[in-house]
Amino acid sequence: MPGNLFSSAGWADYDNDKDLDLAVTGGTGLTFTEIAQVFDNLTGKETPNSAPNSPASLNSVSSGSQVTLTWGDGTDSQTSGPALTYALRVGTSSGANDVVSGIIRTGTGPLGHANVTILKDLPDSTYFWSIRTIDGAFTPSEEAVERQFIIDTTPPSVASVNIDPAIAGIGAVVTVVLNFEEKVGVDNTVNPTVTITPKNGGTTIALGQLSYSGTIWTGKVTISASTTSDTMHIGVSGAQDLQGNVMAAAANVGSFIVDTNIPAVTSTIPAANQKGVTAAIVLKAVFGKALDQSTLTDQTFTLRRTDTGASIGGTVTYKAATNTALFTPSGLDPDVTYEATIGAAVTDAIGNRLSADFRWSFTTATQVSKASGGRITNDVINLYIPPNAFATEGTEVSIEEVNVDSTTLVTSKFLGAKSLQTITLLGPAVRFKPENETLDTKKPGTLTIKYGSQPSLSSVDESKLAIFRETATAGTWERIGGTLNTSNKTITTVITRLGTYTVFEDVAAADGGVALASFRAQPRVFSPNGNRFNTSEAAISFTLGQSFPVTVEVYNIAGRLERTICRDKVMGPGNMVEMWNGRDNKGRLCPTGLYIVLIDAGGNENKLTLSVLND
Repeated sequence: MPGNLFSSAGWADYDNDKDLDLAVTGGTGLTFTEIAQVFDNLTGKETPNSAPNSPASLNSVSSGSQVTLTWGDGTDSQTSGPALTYALRVGTSSGANDVVSGIIRTGTGPLGHANVTILKDLPDSTYFWSIRTIDGAFTPSEEAVERQFIIDTTPPSVASVNIDPAIAGIGAVVTVVLNFEEKVGVDNTVNPTVTITPKNGGTTIALGQLSYSGTIWTGKVTISASTTSDTMHIGVSGAQDLQGNVMAAAANVGSFIVDTNIPAVTSTIPAANQKGVTAAIVLKAVFGKALDQSTLTDQTFTLRRTDTGASIGGTVTYKAATNTALFTPSGLDPDVTYEATIGAAVTDAIGNRLSADFRWSFTTATQVSKASGGRITNDVINLYIPPNAFATEGTEVSIEEVNVDSTTLVTSKFLGAKSLQTITLLGPAVRFKPENETLDTKKPGTLTIKYGSQPSLSSVDESKLAIFRETATAGTWERIGGTLNTSNKTITTVITRLGTYTVFEDVAAADGGVALASFRAQPRVFSPNGNRFNTSEAAISFTLGQSFPVTVEVYNIAGRLERTICRDKVMGPGNMVEMWNGRDNKGRLCPTGLYIVLIDAGGNENKLTLSVLND
């Protein structure tokens, strides 16, 4: 300043009257008298400085991790526009200063005279910002109205998935709720694509959207019968945030199980169309999968007689360990065909219903009268029990086909003439119960087994077939024998004990024992018309100790030959049977009377008498 040497001056509002004062230091004159003086600006007393106006037209444009902020000029009555400066504030919450502080020292604004600034390398967030004008007296304006901008470089992702139900059957509506993770907000105007895809391959199905608000998306899909049974993977793609970032497709954000397999019966006890079923049977139906036990009731598992349609009461239970439905009848009659029904209302554990009612029939066993005997039959066997063969009145005889353990079994031979050796199973195998029930040895039963439908018949020597009975040692069979009828593909023998019987090929049949024994006829009195005795034929049986040509003839009481049943037919060893239907060699019924049956087996002869009764 004039008159001062080595001086300095500084502008500041020393008295806080909102105008600038002048501070001077230095020396005067030749003696360099030191001075320090403040010159008070008195303008503010007459014309006070007013704060400038805040900037207007704040705008932001974000791109990636940077943002460009612009604003219009502030105004001031004392400071011209070009002389105004600006101070910026940026925070991650309203009014915050944690990114760019708006708290500044007295002086010009940090941004100078610019109307634009660029912020770089910002993390993803929502930001709040404002600007102030600083006039020539360093007086700041109020903040402009706060604005926001978003920095978002991360696309949305699925944070969690809720699925109901976790296991879905046919007709089930599966609801899927997705919760997206997104810092700055999901664009709900852009719908994502949500699908289910079978884990092991199959058709992809799109879910229908129910709602999309905030970060929550809700959709559903209805499971149809054609939907693949599998673990379903939920795929999501196309979700977009407010900055336009699109999520990468996610193939498996969650999963649930679809089971559209219809419950079905895999086996039953008794088998379908089985005959000779014990009246004490407990019906069983085994399913291929677990059932909803609550759907098994006496209304959905029923039993009725097929002749009268009468319903049979009983108790319905379920064995979960084996997926088995059980029906215990209150009482069954002998020789009656029953039909069991499991209704289509029965469902598996997840609600899949049977495709239709499941029905199967069976016939109860015969209760054999001691006085008149009886006959037990099914599709493959015929067992005739003569009168007075059983010791107990009303003996119940049941039959069932059984699986034999293997196709090659060990057997003990007829009459023990040979040691144990291998034989080949043809089948079928049937079990008569009670297995240890015996018949009067003088009144054996006549057993006929059909073997023609067995798949292995072509690989065996038909002439070597014989009926065997399983002994008390499982897998060991005793040869009984039997007479072949190759036309009808049957084999017939006589038995004196119930049990398990089947047909084997015995290529090395044992010889030994008595040449001809146990020559008898059952019944000794029979009616060719079938009006009595439960049979229209007489079973002429005999035991051969070895293979012989056999001739069996029937003579009337006067000695005239009426019928040649067989001539020089090679049979044995074992129990053999030839049937006589009461007719002569011309097919005519023989008159009522007494007849003599002669047998010649390799020169071994015997005879017996029987009666024909025509009425």
